[in-house]
Amino acid sequence: MGLYNVGDVVEVMLKCVEFHHLLNSDGLRLLRNVIVVAQIRPVAPFIAQIDFGLYDLVDVFVNDGWWTGRIIDVFSDDVYYEVYFELYNEALDHVYYEMRPYLDGVGSNWVGFFR
Repeated sequence: MGLYNVGDVVEVMLKCVEFHHLLNSDGLRLLRNVIVVAQIRPVAPFIAQIDFGLYDLVDVFVNDGWWTGRIIDVFSDDVYYEVYFELYNEALDHVYYEMRPYLDGVGSNWVGFFR
């Protein structure tokens, strides 16, 4: 569990990726970075689900990437959820449209755990 950022491979031989939502240190251009081939995944499919439940494992789009967390509270309107991010030992409130069911990148495929 961790973080997935969206980007395009821009230099195949170097395995250089240009990220869609991350800026370089000058804050003016998109970040380009050489990465390990094993870290490259296709873009995850769109999965619409708005009826998340308590303790569901979810991916949340926050701080320019998809972070994995677990729902620890469902608010009465079923629009907002409190999500715990184990990596940072932090819980934050998120609206359903920032979330998707958890997807794990396995090889060149995405594997999900759905209700």
